[in-house]
Amino acid sequence: MSENETVNVSVNAENRNTGTPDFLIVEIKSPSGEVLGKVIVSAKTFSSGREGFFAQVQAFVLSGKVYGGQIQIWEKTPKK
Repeated sequence: MSENETVNVSVNAENRNTGTPDFLIVEIKSPSGEVLGKVIVSAKTFSSGREGFFAQVQAFVLSGKVYGGQIQIWEKTPKK
C-alpha cells in the first residue's frame, strides 16, 4: 500500500464498551480519496489461535478489471 492509499476501519458502536466488536467496516479508497467500496469483516478466531476479523471480498470492477480477495485483521499477540 502506498502512502496515498488508505483503508479506514470503523468499529460498530454497540459493542465498543463490551470488548471485541462482532464486526468492523472497512472502507476501500482510491489514492484520490474516492470510496470504491465498503466491506464488513466479521470477528474470527484464526487457526493459529489469534483473534481478529475476516471477510471474503466479492468481485468488483476497477479500471475495467475484475478484482476480488480477502481481508484479514488480527491482534498482534503471540500465537497460541
